[in-house]
Parts: sequence; C-alpha cells; structure tokens
Amino acid sequence: MDSFTSMKSKLLPLGLYSLENDSVVCSELRAYSEGLDSLFEDIDILLRESFLQTAESYGIEEREKQIGRPRPDLTTAQRRARLTALESNAISACTPANLLAYIRALGLSDVSLAEVPSHSHLTVHVRDALTDGEKSSVKEKILSAAPAGIVTSVSFDNA
Repeated sequence: MDSFTSMKSKLLPLGLYSLENDSVVCSELRAYSEGLDSLFEDIDILLRESFLQTAESYGIEEREKQIGRPRPDLTTAQRRARLTALESNAISACTPANLLAYIRALGLSDVSLAEVPSHSHLTVHVRDALTDGEKSSVKEKILSAAPAGIVTSVSFDNA
C-alpha cells in the first residue's frame, strides 16, 4: 500500500475531511505521498543493505572495505560467502586448508603455504600486488588467524 492510500484510509473513518479525488485534502495527501514514498523506498534500500544476507550493492562494498580487499570481480553470492567466512572467524579447524580458505576470503588469490612440521613452522607466500598499507593489514589478519602453536611468517613475494 502506498502512503497516499494509507493516509486516506486512516482519515476516512474520522469523517472530518472531504476525501473526494478532486478535493484539496486529497491533493495535499498526494503531495505528501510523493515525498513519503521516496523516503520509504530509501529506508527499504537501507534496511536491505544493512544485512549481509540481503545486501546487493553498497552494503557489501562497505563491508569489504572494512574487512579486506573489495572484490567487485566476484558475484554477489561469492562476495557474501567471502564476507560471511571473514566475519565468522572462518577458521573452524586448525588446518592449512582452512587457513588458506580464510586468506583467500581476505581477497587474495595468489597465495600458497609452505609447512615445516618438524619445526612447527608455516610460511604464507602472498604473490598478489599489494600496497604497503595492504601488506601490513593482510599480515596482521593472517597472523591473528594462524594457529597459536605454530610459528607463522608471511612473505610477500611480489615486491
């Protein structure tokens, strides 16, 4: 129901106003309705973009900027899955595969892991082109997600 119909239906039972289609009151209601319908549409979009599972445009983009590298090249479903993984502390088990999935969810695509189990050491090789600021942020996120009992280092091979 649009705002004009809603306002008219609420005023009709009062019997105080002439609500014929050509009346002054109906003209005022139509004018109010133009502004209100636009606001209601904006609120609907804001609500949709506020939640990851329903966001379609700027809601996803803003979350990507806060968490990792924006990936407009991915589909909306892929971007949602990536953000869901990051926001849920993606590492459900301390395995190299899960750590690699988390790192890829950060928006990195050219990444590999080198393990030395006998020394409890893991090196993450990142070959994506990153700025110094991005490197610092990525390194911090990788180290915070890495298992505590393993010495982890991050190598940026594409200097």
